[in-house]
Amino acid sequence: MARKSTTKKTGSKPKKRPQPKKRKKTTEPTDWTWRLLVILFIVALIAVVLYYTCRPQVKHTVEQVAHKTEQLVTPQPKEAKVEVVGAKETPAPQKRERVKYTNLEIPKWQTTTTQQQIKNMGYTSLYNTTIGMPNWVAYELTRSEAASDKVKRTNKFAPDPQVKGRSAQNSDYKGSGYDKGHMAPAADMKWNQTVMEQSFYFTNICPQAPGLNRGAWKDLEEETRQWAIRDSAIVIICGPLFTQEKIKYIPQTKVAIPDAFFKVICAPYTPEERAIAFIFPNSKTTKKLDNYVATIDSVEKLTGMDFLSQLPDEIEEKIEQTSNYTLWN
Repeated sequence: MARKSTTKKTGSKPKKRPQPKKRKKTTEPTDWTWRLLVILFIVALIAVVLYYTCRPQVKHTVEQVAHKTEQLVTPQPKEAKVEVVGAKETPAPQKRERVKYTNLEIPKWQTTTTQQQIKNMGYTSLYNTTIGMPNWVAYELTRSEAASDKVKRTNKFAPDPQVKGRSAQNSDYKGSGYDKGHMAPAADMKWNQTVMEQSFYFTNICPQAPGLNRGAWKDLEEETRQWAIRDSAIVIICGPLFTQEKIKYIPQTKVAIPDAFFKVICAPYTPEERAIAFIFPNSKTTKKLDNYVATIDSVEKLTGMDFLSQLPDEIEEKIEQTSNYTLWN
């Protein structure tokens, strides 16, 4: 038989076991938090002490470095200035000692009794009464003169009062087919009224073919003014060339007709002296200027003149043997 349970049934529920009470959270710092705060305080204190202790020594070190840097920099000469171009610094070019030449433009040439060297304000010429024109005209053109526009062209051609004997006249050119061509152009003489008037004297005039006077000859005159402005001053010697044995004259006059014209130009005050020569036929010119370039030596052989004789021999010899038009543009 199955054993009956002896447990008595009651109407009450079994009691629950008591649960352990939860601990309340506390805001009080633990021991490791206090230790961390103390360590941070000590580190901060040490940093403050080191800052105030080492500060004078740092300042002294900076001053020493600055002093050493100054010793490494090479001092610039007082005369050498620095020009700043964009972000780059380039030293200004050293000034070249300039030699002032007196009458450098006057060529050496053996004269005759029919030739008279005449000095006017703007130019000097060697007038030849036999051919009714100058053998040469020479002058120095400065930057201020070339850039001046004070006076206007006069167009009053007249004999030079300094000429002794017969001079060319306006009537000699009438109906000749030739222009009264300036050797020293009137456009170079705008800096003074008297100079402008004297540029129309026949001591400065030669018969020129219109195609030359209004063509390549005029183009070179314009170029020459720009060179004078750029190079501070240039000297110019020009005149007629007679290449034929028999000289031709304008009918019913004593004014000869040149076969060609020469022009010698020198820039003596540039860092390196330059010179160039041109020979133009006395006819219509249609080519560019570089087609008429010649050496000064070749012009001297044609004319018998000695140009630029005041220059040192080594410089004169060098610039008279070559003519490079590209150096002028």
